[in-house]
Amino acid sequence: MPLKDALIAGLETVPQCETICYIDMDSGLVLASHSRQHRPQEFYDKIASLATRLMQSPSLADRFDKLDDNNKIDDDDRNIFVFGQNRTHVFVKAKTFPNHAICYMCARSAETQTLSDAVAKNRETIANAL
Repeated sequence: MPLKDALIAGLETVPQCETICYIDMDSGLVLASHSRQHRPQEFYDKIASLATRLMQSPSLADRFDKLDDNNKIDDDDRNIFVFGQNRTHVFVKAKTFPNHAICYMCARSAETQTLSDAVAKNRETIANAL
C-alpha cells in the first residue's frame, strides 16, 4: 500500500480525523499529508515545527519518565496529545523511522482512548506502507 493510501486510511479510521501528516523531524518538513479540506502550506509548516519540538525535546522525554518510573513507556510508542479549543492533535513517532512523526488533527470531541487505539492501528498501516 502506498503511503498516501495509508494516510487516507488514517483519515477514514481515526475518529473525527480532519488532517493527517507524515513528518520528517530532522528537516522539519511534512513529507506527505491528506486532509478533508484545503490547508495552506503555512499550516503544514507549523505542524512540522511543533512535532519536531514535542517529539525531539529531551527535557520533555525526561519529564515523562519522571512521572512514573515503574511503568515506563517506550519513547517510540508514546502518543502526545495537544488539546486545543476546537481540535485535538495527536503526535506519535513513526514506527519504521524514529526521526519521522505522524500528526493526526481531530475534532476536540473525539474520545482520547478511542483516538489512541485508532492511531496505534494506523501507525502499523503506515509502517507497512514504508
